[in-house]
Amino acid sequence: MKFLVAIIAGCLVAACALAEEPPGEGGQARARGVQAVGASSAPRLSLSSYANSKENSFFSQDFPLRADGKAPLSGDAQAFFMFDDGSEGLFVGRLQYWTPQGAGPPVPSLFGFFKKVGGVWTSHNPLIDKRADACVHPRKAIVADFNRDGKPDFVIACHGYDAPPYPGEHSVGLMSTASGYVQDIVTDRVEFYHGGAAHDFNGDGFPDLVLTLKNGTRTFINDGTGKFSPSSEYSFGQFRRAFHIELVDVNNDGKFDIVGGSHEWEDATRIVLNPGNNKFGRSAQTITIAPVPGAGTIVDFVYVKSVNALYVLRTGDGKSNGTTFYRGLWLQKFSLETQASTVLIADPDWFDPRFGPHAKWLRWMVEEGGYIVSNWGRAIRVKVE
Repeated sequence: MKFLVAIIAGCLVAACALAEEPPGEGGQARARGVQAVGASSAPRLSLSSYANSKENSFFSQDFPLRADGKAPLSGDAQAFFMFDDGSEGLFVGRLQYWTPQGAGPPVPSLFGFFKKVGGVWTSHNPLIDKRADACVHPRKAIVADFNRDGKPDFVIACHGYDAPPYPGEHSVGLMSTASGYVQDIVTDRVEFYHGGAAHDFNGDGFPDLVLTLKNGTRTFINDGTGKFSPSSEYSFGQFRRAFHIELVDVNNDGKFDIVGGSHEWEDATRIVLNPGNNKFGRSAQTITIAPVPGAGTIVDFVYVKSVNALYVLRTGDGKSNGTTFYRGLWLQKFSLETQASTVLIADPDWFDPRFGPHAKWLRWMVEEGGYIVSNWGRAIRVKVE
């Protein structure tokens, strides 16, 4: 019992996102590097889920192994963080169904926490008050301190069975408490929630939420406790479809912008610039990112300020150039200064050898030490220049 209490009392704090002053105009946080009260080495979370996931101080070079001990544990929804003792932590949502088996009865995924102890990832689950099941298909873990208690919370964008008729499902949140987490739904209706991001839209100092749908996006305002209500005031309609989205300042005006994409044969990949009040109406300036023929399936984004460029991770679309849907790896660099597009990697036959030839596309990337890398294991390594 003492060991379990120690696990929970040593609260989870995300890796190396800077502490913040109260939000400025438009809800944009101002970093100042002050550590969380009681934390030994890990500063507080940002209001920005992008900063919490893409600007951490570490990205593990390995991953917990499957039960057979032979290959990394697979999970679509994952997030690295730090415990307050400086140990590396990981949240992961693992699927428990296989698409070719058919839809069948819903099978909840498994949510799990891990901690690296002595260089080895070990299961390290806190107490969880389960008021809702884990979702069937967790797709992205969005990390922010939604209830502002100094601990990381997790909203899991979930879309349900990933084949026709694409029934959708609620997205699920894990909100921290004094004794662990409360697991409950965070959306008001069932949708195909494929991706999302968090930032403070209304300037009250609490991270709000955007989730992507099959048709567009939805914005949810946080009431300060990690409960969300849909908002028409902060909604935006520039995306007919956007499976992947990030809220990140790409023009360095101190306000977050929107970067989103999905299937380029259905909708363009684009940037929507913040007009200054976080209300991205249809009049907001939009920049369309050049398509890459045959690689129109968007997977992830990273903005690198030092070169003022957006890096776009892609996989095959099966529409042209002999590519196969969700197979291969393309990395595109898009200059915000010149709007020039450069394809840095184009490998239609790429697969991840750690998982074998069935792992035919890469899910995430980050910028680390002047290189674009996958956010675990260095599956790619491309110099930023």
